Amino acid sequence: MTSVNETELRQYLPEYLKQVHEGEEIIISLQRKTIAHTVPDREENARKRH
Repeated sequence: MTSVNETELRQYLPEYLKQVHEGEEIIISLQRKTIAHTVPDREENARKRH
């Protein structure tokens, strides 16, 4: 699991989306408060494997 703040997310969004696509969960914070969790679409990933 990776934690990022809003500024870092804006700067490196494509890289973080790639990580989520690869199965990583991302916690997003704003002013040191967690505001969101991104999680991979497990169903989509399962369909791709079969």
